[in-house]
Amino acid sequence: MIILVDLGALFVSVPHYLVVVGFDREGFYAHTGYEEMKFYSSKELDKIWRRMGRVGLVVYPPEAVLKIPPRDRPPSLKGN
Repeated sequence: MIILVDLGALFVSVPHYLVVVGFDREGFYAHTGYEEMKFYSSKELDKIWRRMGRVGLVVYPPEAVLKIPPRDRPPSLKGN
Protein backbone atom coordinates (compact mmCIF):
# COMPACT_ATOMS: atom_id res chain seq x y z
CA MET A 1 0.00 0.00 0.00
CA ILE A 2 1.26 3.46 -0.86
CA ILE A 3 0.21 6.16 1.59
CA LEU A 4 0.61 9.93 1.67
CA VAL A 5 1.95 11.19 5.00
CA ASP A 6 3.04 14.52 6.43
CA LEU A 7 6.57 14.39 7.85
CA GLY A 8 6.54 18.06 8.84
CA ALA A 9 6.41 19.56 12.30
CA LEU A 10 4.29 22.31 13.84
CA PHE A 11 3.14 24.60 11.02
CA VAL A 12 5.37 23.21 8.26
CA SER A 13 3.87 20.50 6.07
CA VAL A 14 6.23 18.06 4.34
CA PRO A 15 4.12 15.69 2.21
CA HIS A 16 5.83 12.40 1.45
CA TYR A 17 4.82 8.96 0.14
CA LEU A 18 5.59 5.74 2.03
CA VAL A 19 5.30 2.21 0.69
CA VAL A 20 3.93 0.10 3.52
CA VAL A 21 5.37 -3.39 3.10
CA GLY A 22 4.40 -5.18 6.30
CA PHE A 23 3.05 -5.04 9.81
CA ASP A 24 3.07 -6.86 13.11
CA ARG A 25 1.41 -6.39 16.51
CA GLU A 26 3.66 -3.44 17.30
CA GLY A 27 3.24 -1.42 14.10
CA PHE A 28 4.13 -1.09 10.43
CA TYR A 29 7.19 -1.37 8.20
CA ALA A 30 7.61 0.97 5.26
CA HIS A 31 10.09 1.95 2.58
CA THR A 32 10.50 5.71 2.82
CA GLY A 33 12.68 6.36 -0.20
CA TYR A 34 15.54 6.97 2.22
CA GLU A 35 15.29 3.89 4.42
CA GLU A 36 14.12 0.34 3.82
CA MET A 37 11.92 -1.38 6.39
CA LYS A 38 11.60 1.66 8.66
CA PHE A 39 9.40 0.82 11.62
CA TYR A 40 6.47 3.06 12.61
CA SER A 41 4.34 2.34 15.66
CA SER A 42 0.62 2.20 14.86
CA LYS A 43 0.10 5.46 16.75
CA GLU A 44 2.98 7.24 14.99
CA LEU A 45 1.92 6.12 11.51
CA ASP A 46 -1.70 7.09 12.08
CA LYS A 47 -0.63 10.54 13.29
CA ILE A 48 1.40 11.37 10.16
CA TRP A 49 -1.12 9.67 7.80
CA ARG A 50 -4.14 11.39 9.37
CA ARG A 51 -2.61 14.84 8.67
CA MET A 52 -2.92 14.13 4.93
CA GLY A 53 -6.48 12.78 5.11
CA ARG A 54 -5.49 9.12 5.20
CA VAL A 55 -4.95 8.96 1.45
CA GLY A 56 -3.73 5.61 0.19
CA LEU A 57 -3.42 3.42 -2.86
CA VAL A 58 -3.68 -0.36 -2.62
CA VAL A 59 -1.74 -2.21 -5.32
CA TYR A 60 -2.70 -5.76 -6.31
CA PRO A 61 -0.99 -8.19 -8.67
CA PRO A 62 -3.01 -8.65 -11.91
CA GLU A 63 -4.16 -12.15 -10.94
CA ALA A 64 -5.81 -10.80 -7.77
CA VAL A 65 -8.13 -8.40 -9.62
CA LEU A 66 -11.79 -9.35 -9.38
CA LYS A 67 -13.11 -10.59 -12.72
CA ILE A 68 -16.66 -9.43 -13.47
CA PRO A 69 -18.60 -11.58 -15.95
CA PRO A 70 -19.70 -9.55 -19.03
CA ARG A 71 -23.42 -9.90 -18.28
CA ASP A 72 -22.94 -8.30 -14.84
CA ARG A 73 -20.98 -5.31 -16.07
CA PRO A 74 -22.56 -1.87 -16.27
CA PRO A 75 -23.59 -0.95 -19.87
CA SER A 76 -20.69 1.50 -20.16
CA LEU A 77 -18.17 -1.36 -19.65
CA LYS A 78 -19.71 -4.03 -21.91
CA GLY A 79 -17.45 -5.09 -24.72
CA ASN A 80 -14.23 -4.17 -22.88
